[in-house]
Amino acid sequence: MVDGHAFIDKAIELGARAVLVRRYAGEAGRRRDLHVQVASTEDAAGKAATLLMAILRPKLTLVGVTGTEW
Repeated sequence: MVDGHAFIDKAIELGARAVLVRRYAGEAGRRRDLHVQVASTEDAAGKAATLLMAILRPKLTLVGVTGTEW
């Protein structure tokens, strides 16, 4: 099993503007403006993606949703 939180720093380094997390970790823990903490990333990921597409579609080039929760 791989904890997706381990990839937060790399995602931010590669240009992520925000991360959806269950707990604060890595760079996101130091820059609280970059993350949204939720009880379940599995439940929130689809809702967040749908909302982002509805609001930002004209401006979006790419939306990526990845990670696991156990």
